[in-house]
Amino acid sequence: MQKRRTFTVMAILLAVLVLGIGYAAVSSVTLDLNGTANIKANADFTVEYDTAHTVGKSSADTITVGSDTHAVVEGAYTSTSVATMTVWLDNTHREVSAIYKIDNKSSELSASLAATITSITGTNETYFDPIEATYYSDAACTQALGTGDVVEHGQSAYLKVTVRLAKSPLDDITGATFKVVTTASPEEA
Repeated sequence: MQKRRTFTVMAILLAVLVLGIGYAAVSSVTLDLNGTANIKANADFTVEYDTAHTVGKSSADTITVGSDTHAVVEGAYTSTSVATMTVWLDNTHREVSAIYKIDNKSSELSASLAATITSITGTNETYFDPIEATYYSDAACTQALGTGDVVEHGQSAYLKVTVRLAKSPLDDITGATFKVVTTASPEEA
């Protein structure tokens, strides 16, 4: 009888154990989902000169050099990525500027503008002060563009380039070159 009782108790314990394990296996299910999210970079980043804009000039005067008459300052757009500036300075016209319009035609991205200036070098360097290039938010160039020179998408900026005479030369100087490169870097709006 003792054996039978021990067997019955063992059978009951085994049944409870099997039911407990079976119940746990049925009631506990884990489902995992591992995902990956991707976004293609916005390829719509267009910053260019507004070729419909008339280049602003600080002077409409002309000067005569030899038998030729020249505008003191001329500016033009040759494409949406290239513009030109020609200046003729003398003791009366010691500083001139030209103003170019830059459009951010991007649909979402802002543009951070930065100018790299290659001033006049060589033997002519002493006759010119360093070239200045500044970005403004208005065509009259009274309001500087602001922190980081950022142009919001769909907005415009104005680049004002100024050339100054440092001292007068004994002989005419022609063909001295300078360059202003604007780099527009994309930024999230």
